[in-house]
Amino acid sequence: METWLVELDEGEIHFLAAILEGYDGIATLTRDYQLLEGKTYFKLLVPAGFEQEVEQLLRELRGYAAIGEVRRDLAG
Repeated sequence: METWLVELDEGEIHFLAAILEGYDGIATLTRDYQLLEGKTYFKLLVPAGFEQEVEQLLRELRGYAAIGEVRRDLAG
């Protein structure tokens, strides 16, 4: 399992979490966050083998939600 950080406005967390829950097991967005360089990043837990699907989904959702930078391959 990889831990990613997703730059996300707090108001968008419920939207993104609901979408991810609809893709049973693709990833889990936690309410844990970090402030880095003045931006808010939420933890996204991505199981092995789902990395490409999650990347594609996040790209597609940028048209509907303010999803910013994604930082990958972080220690859990």
